[in-house]
Parts: sequence; structure tokens; C-alpha cells
Amino acid sequence: MEFRGDGTMLVSSGKQALTGTYAVDSGSSRLIVQHSGLRSNGEPNCQGIPAEYVLNHYLDTAYLEVHGDTLRIFTAPEGQDPFLTAVRVR
Repeated sequence: MEFRGDGTMLVSSGKQALTGTYAVDSGSSRLIVQHSGLRSNGEPNCQGIPAEYVLNHYLDTAYLEVHGDTLRIFTAPEGQDPFLTAVRVR
């Protein structure tokens, strides 16, 4: 997933490429990332899942916490476990 400085984004998975725009706001305890205008190149992703299915199930709003080298992504603004935790390896 690539977030560009001009407010556009690119998500690549296998032959699939999704593009769109994003905006980031500060919430009470988490950053709020909203995606919009998502479109695809029509190809399936690395798991063979069709582009239309991915677009229909894409998480439009994500809530992020960043602490040091750890990123946690949530589907709600507060009170749940992250659905993804990523740690930067140096």
C-alpha cells in the first residue's frame, strides 16, 4: 500500500492494482484514514479474488495507532483489538 503526498494511493496485490484518494484526520485516540474514489485495473489479486469483490469489501475508513516501529490498524475508533499489526524491521 502506497500513500502519496498528493493525496492519492496505490494498492498492489498480484496483478491487481487499486487506486484512489485518501485523507487523514486526528481522532480522539487514533488517526482516521478515509479512502475514496477506489477503482481497479480489473485483474484478480494475489489470491485470485476478483477485483469487483475486493472493491465491494474494501475498508473505506481505518483507524491507526503508531507507536515507535509498530503500526496497528483497527476498524473502529475505540475499544477493539487491531485486525492488523505491523512491525518495522530494521
